[in-house]
Parts: sequence; C-alpha cells; structure tokens
Amino acid sequence: MAYNQYIMRVDQLRANKQYTLNCIDAVFVNSGTSTVTIEGLELAPGNTFALNGNLGEECNQGINISFATGGTNLLQIVQRQYA
Repeated sequence: MAYNQYIMRVDQLRANKQYTLNCIDAVFVNSGTSTVTIEGLELAPGNTFALNGNLGEECNQGINISFATGGTNLLQIVQRQYA
C-alpha cells in the first residue's frame, strides 16, 4: 500500500494579512488577547478553528486575516501539507 507523505508547517501572525493556505488541513489558534477575524469568522482569544480535508484534497486559497484594535495579536496557523 502506498502512503502519502506529509509535513507540518507552523506560522505565527501578529498583523493584518492576506495569507495563503496550501494544505490538506489547517488549524487556527488565537493565542493573543485580541479577537481575530478570518474571512469574516470572529475567533475570540483562546479559541481555535479547524479546516479538515479528505485524502487527495488540497486547499490553495488566499484568506483575509485581521485583528481587532487593542490587546496582543497572535494567531498561530498549523498546516498539514503534502511533502
């Protein structure tokens, strides 16, 4: 049986950005104290949001990420990518 090889990529964002996903799965973790908005979805401090794909799928999309004013901005993004 052939297996697909994966790698893990972790990015940390601290400012508003157009970010490009290139992955099978992604997890967004708001580790800061300010609310972050991901394509219109508000993510409160301490919360997470996950996108999960199926075998053979891949998300290649630019997404808008913005932070509320005040507080500490820190969004961690973990992507699982094909090697």
